Amino acid sequence: ASVGALRGRRAAPLGDPMRRWVGSLLLLGALAGCADDGDGGSGDGEMDDAGSDMAVDAAGSDAGSDGGVDEDAGAPTSHCTTHAFAVDDRARTYTLCVPDPLPAGPLPVVLGFHGGGGNARSWASVMPWHRLGAEEGFVTVFMQGCRDALDDCSTLEGRFVWNVQKPGAFSGVDDHAYTDAVLERLSTEHGLTIDPARRFATGHSNGAMFVYSLLCDRPGVFAGIGPISGTPTDESCASPDPDAGIFHVHGVEDGNVPWGGCCSEAQKTEGDLEYLAECAAFPQCVNGLNWWPPVRDGDHPYADLVGLEEIGAARGCATAGSPVSPEPCVAYECSGAPIETCRVPEAAHALVGFDGRFDLIDYLWRRFSE
Repeated sequence: ASVGALRGRRAAPLGDPMRRWVGSLLLLGALAGCADDGDGGSGDGEMDDAGSDMAVDAAGSDAGSDGGVDEDAGAPTSHCTTHAFAVDDRARTYTLCVPDPLPAGPLPVVLGFHGGGGNARSWASVMPWHRLGAEEGFVTVFMQGCRDALDDCSTLEGRFVWNVQKPGAFSGVDDHAYTDAVLERLSTEHGLTIDPARRFATGHSNGAMFVYSLLCDRPGVFAGIGPISGTPTDESCASPDPDAGIFHVHGVEDGNVPWGGCCSEAQKTEGDLEYLAECAAFPQCVNGLNWWPPVRDGDHPYADLVGLEEIGAARGCATAGSPVSPEPCVAYECSGAPIETCRVPEAAHALVGFDGRFDLIDYLWRRFSE
């Protein structure tokens, strides 16, 4: 059964048109802001990736430029290049890292999506998938978002977001088309033979939300996704891909995108045009302009979205999970593709909060490669 059939309905955003219009402006304002709130960003338009903007040790900064990996002599290396191209009249970019020497294909590929306010360089600095790719023989692509107001989103020094198709947050940027184009270019421009059964995507916060959007809008493209510190937000999502594994990691102390969802300051303020009485049961988001649905049920006073429970129900998954290694992960027995969640104690929203507590790259690659 599809998720749409299980739901039987899709709730429209609550309230009169004026309230929704004001809410849209507030949400777009959140997308435009890039201030670091001290915890690595809020997950939508802020510096999610621990505020990091360090240079990638394996990537050049210009289109088609080469960069060497700083590794120990004799250790496996990745050869990384950064490429700019046009999508819908916007300049876009990505950094491609391939193992050197290149193994015989077809090859696995991992696409990485930075958090809101980050870029391909900041993501590669804190999530250096290319290093493991050199050892394990897979291709890594560090993807880079954009912004509505920009025609050129190819600089590695910028702060960008992903269009996650969140209710009320309108965007004209087609990041799905950008992702399609990058995957096509791996063969047409770079001569790589990619295994279609081993394409994977992972992202943090705003990037995790976009990974969920890909699950909904690009069925059959990815074999597995690894969302970190995000939540499903795609309002068009009715039938998520039933064949892609979902391995979700979340900090227990995440106040930016809480596991159980949160409401904006306006949604919790009586007398405000955006006020929703049901938000009394939700905490206020760290970024008061934002609201986020719960990861599991997706049910928020502003919009009822597809969460992991409904995705799991469509796959015939058990409603209760069983502990699996590594701690604190839980697997839900499914007749379809697997679903696992890992809620990491003491970790908050920023990626640096998982350091020493949970090895994100190791966990996700082990699940992807199973």
